[in-house]
Amino acid sequence: MLQSIHKLAPQMFASRRILLDTSIVMQLHALTGSATVCSGAAALILRKGSRPHRTSGRIFTVSMLLMGLVVAASTWLLPGSVSATGLLFTAFMCYLVISAWSSVNHQANRLSVLDHAAPVVALSIAAAGFGLGLHTHSILADASQATQRQACIFFAILATLSMGLDLNNLRIGGVQDRHRIIRHVWRMHCALFFATSTLFTGPGSVLLPESLRGNPLLLIPQILVVCLALYWIFRLLFLRKTLAFLHSGSVSTPPTVHKCNSGQKEDMKTG
Repeated sequence: MLQSIHKLAPQMFASRRILLDTSIVMQLHALTGSATVCSGAAALILRKGSRPHRTSGRIFTVSMLLMGLVVAASTWLLPGSVSATGLLFTAFMCYLVISAWSSVNHQANRLSVLDHAAPVVALSIAAAGFGLGLHTHSILADASQATQRQACIFFAILATLSMGLDLNNLRIGGVQDRHRIIRHVWRMHCALFFATSTLFTGPGSVLLPESLRGNPLLLIPQILVVCLALYWIFRLLFLRKTLAFLHSGSVSTPPTVHKCNSGQKEDMKTG
């Protein structure tokens, strides 16, 4: 009897450890995911360029990166708990957030290390997405796997388009003025769209009461994110006053040239 207990004890403790690891990972994932969505929503509502807006944006960025670390840790601690599609999805969201943050947090007319790394990361994500999509297509054909295949190809296409924009950013020495802010806006909104989709209609919906799951009203946050992204992009492209409104403190303006009346050298100042 004692020998049987001794044999079973390691298995019992191992199973308890797995359950504990799973519980901790799920709680951390839920916490970081909720913080990501809440801080992103705050950034949408708050006045653009204000200190609260910048603070909520930083929280959104940090929360997204922490969520990526949680997903990576769960992959290591609990093999098989995260699919390859989930890893690709998380990597793409982190890439979007970092590149969006970088676009407005360094001096204009200068390329940062992140700007040079962005197309390499995007290319890696695109290659992984196309590879997973083609691999899934060759070995599986049921409906659930078909959805995963479509998701992989979708993220690969988005990553390819993003890579093209990153290369253009390098070619011209860094996008400026309104295009610099548009780069920030569309990438942050895209990451927030994916985060809200995951929480309200994706795997994160398990946190919601069962009576609410599958409710069409849960699509409203995603629709709002898309509409606000389109609104700001349109406003930045076609309304000149918006640029001055956003330059109230959110980003640094490019150097301006002031000529001296006495014919001296031009004075370069950064706004």
